[in-house]
Amino acid sequence: MSREHPTHGVDPVEELAERVRPLCGSAVDALQVAAVLESDGMTDRTARDIYGYSDVFVLASEVHRRVPPPDPRPETRPRQRWQTARELSHGLMYALPSAAFPAVLGMLGTRALVAGMVFATATGWVWGMGLSNVAYRMLGKGRPDAAVIVLRWGVALGVVVAGGGAALLVRAEHLPAGVVALVVAQVGFQLAVGVLVYRRLEVLVFAALLPTVVLGALHLARGRPSELDAAVVGTAATSVVLALGAAYVVLWRRPGRVPSDRPPAVAREVLSALPVVVYAALSAAYLLFIDVRFVTAPTDLAIGAAPLVLAMGVVEWRARRFQETGVGLLRTIHYPWQFRFPIWTAFVRGVGVSLLVPAMLATALLLALAWAGLLTERGVVVTGAHVVLAGAYFAGFVLINHGRTPWVLGVLGGVFAGLMVAVATVVPRLAPYGEAPVFLASNALLLALLVMVLATSVTTVRLYRW
Repeated sequence: MSREHPTHGVDPVEELAERVRPLCGSAVDALQVAAVLESDGMTDRTARDIYGYSDVFVLASEVHRRVPPPDPRPETRPRQRWQTARELSHGLMYALPSAAFPAVLGMLGTRALVAGMVFATATGWVWGMGLSNVAYRMLGKGRPDAAVIVLRWGVALGVVVAGGGAALLVRAEHLPAGVVALVVAQVGFQLAVGVLVYRRLEVLVFAALLPTVVLGALHLARGRPSELDAAVVGTAATSVVLALGAAYVVLWRRPGRVPSDRPPAVAREVLSALPVVVYAALSAAYLLFIDVRFVTAPTDLAIGAAPLVLAMGVVEWRARRFQETGVGLLRTIHYPWQFRFPIWTAFVRGVGVSLLVPAMLATALLLALAWAGLLTERGVVVTGAHVVLAGAYFAGFVLINHGRTPWVLGVLGGVFAGLMVAVATVVPRLAPYGEAPVFLASNALLLALLVMVLATSVTTVRLYRW
């Protein structure tokens, strides 16, 4: 914003209102206008000396009066409920494909299954998060056509990259060729889910998975008979094909028309998404670095991540609701000091729910394991560690939404480095499965550090403008 004295004979406030109109046209409160002015360097002294108002907030009130108010079109309650239901379903959606893993284990063996799962999970996590981020960026800039093109080619390229990487893995580790099919299927399914979530069509994911879940449950109920392995795996492959087919059908629907003189600038958005891709890679490495050690462990350790997976939809939902709460507060308050207590209350509530829901799921799981005689002390610690990680994910999502991804990367990278050192030095003294208490301590430290970083910006008003 220019700081020269306004042109003689022109109302300086009117000139200011015209200059900030593109940024403040959607403001619903003078406080949002003040946030825009302050982020551009406006001070109380400038407001007094140049514009003749006592402080920035009084000036913002006048600017807000002169800028036409937005046309509010709030979501209807049924639509809000549907969005909440969609988000809450994501945890279950992430967990259901595991119904086919026992049959895959019977066909490939433990070593091949673990290698394929780790590679596919990491590849699908990183590629899918980066692809979705670029697509949402293009959509946010009014380019649904470019977003669809990114998804069309991104999904196909992701499957090819995963298949090529799996082929190299098979050759380097002397694994059965079936690992390539496992990786391609798992990554293809993850990317198809990303597209259907983008289109708000989670119901198609559940429809595609239903045959696999039913047959996989029957397979387990009958004691995993080898004669059913091929049937379960074949059904799972069909589910993947159905999900990918549904994704490409919805992607081939013609997007909204856009002016032809606006190039999509996809390369620039890909570069902008790199921090999110790095975050996805770090998150996958951090979680898999420990969880892969428990795949062949006793049952209570092997399924200790289940409450976290099932609760991820709740974490996503609370992160969205926290941001919406901040936006809503700006419509009801008039001074910055009124914002602090409610927004901190909302944050504490978000962390609390993100911990409480997986804790409830963990309690049910642990009681079932205890009833079956499969629960150990280490199993309780591993499950609790994943519950704490859910709270850390919530804090990380909020920080990323606030544009503080570099801080999240720094904290996560530092804690991960400390975890690796601890595993190499401390874990051998805590055997067996000494990773369990180390992982719990690491996750508690991660949550505490992310909250400390967030404390420096959670009350910053400009971070809650839509």
